[in-house]
Amino acid sequence: MADPAPWGFALHVHAAPGVERFCLSLQDDLQADVNLLLCAAWCGATGRGLLGDADLARLDAAIAPLRDEVVARLRAARRWLKPVAATSPRLAAMRERIKAIELESEREVQFLLADAIEATHPSPPSPPGRAARHELARANIDAYLRHVGARQDPADLARAVSDWIESN
Repeated sequence: MADPAPWGFALHVHAAPGVERFCLSLQDDLQADVNLLLCAAWCGATGRGLLGDADLARLDAAIAPLRDEVVARLRAARRWLKPVAATSPRLAAMRERIKAIELESEREVQFLLADAIEATHPSPPSPPGRAARHELARANIDAYLRHVGARQDPADLARAVSDWIESN
């Protein structure tokens, strides 16, 4: 199995100001896969290289069954329960358990993505410098946004990825 580093990267970046809102907008408006977006950014931020449309399609195909059959269904159940859980402690507790399983399933998606990336974009023996990693990460973010037809400005995401690169 691939190194769990992409999951830590995803959690770090997703927690940055404005990133969750940006990601939810992509997910809800365009059915974009936030895990794939974050893993594409990780691929660049770690100096593994650029991802093209064929790479993104291959990665999407690798995670589609788990995303569609598990993650999306858990997300739908969690969202459906939100208003009714407000009036029922038992349903609120169940919603929290579903949320935890949903997060665990998203982690598994990240592992699948990391394994698939490792197969074609292995970790370089000597990673490029920070400036190159910034460029690769931004290029991969932009490539994914083009891939899904997004027009949203990824400034908050790009800033969070840059902060991660600077601290690693």
